[in-house]
Amino acid sequence: MEWQMSEREVRGVTIVRLSGRVTFERSDELEETLTRLVEAGRAKILLECSEVRAIDSRGIGVVARGLNRAVRAGGALKLLDPSPRVREALALVGLQQVMESFTDEAAALASFASAPK
Repeated sequence: MEWQMSEREVRGVTIVRLSGRVTFERSDELEETLTRLVEAGRAKILLECSEVRAIDSRGIGVVARGLNRAVRAGGALKLLDPSPRVREALALVGLQQVMESFTDEAAALASFASAPK
């Protein structure tokens, strides 16, 4: 599966859909997107990761930094339907306990209702 990233906004939440491999070669693109969103005041971010087939340490670092930026801006970064590879990688570094994860888009969107931005 080829790398793809797209974004859409639903009720004030930006859903960033990822597919393929979130590795060293593509991590900069994801980091730029997350930084741009937060700097534009769109700090409620939902990463849809069901089709992510691989994620390396660089990709995990980008997700962690994105989470920190979003939280500092008064928002949140959450996961929608993370693939087994993503769940494994997050668990290895302890991020699975800190990041909210959902299997249902409606429930994920509703969870942002209490976030101020």
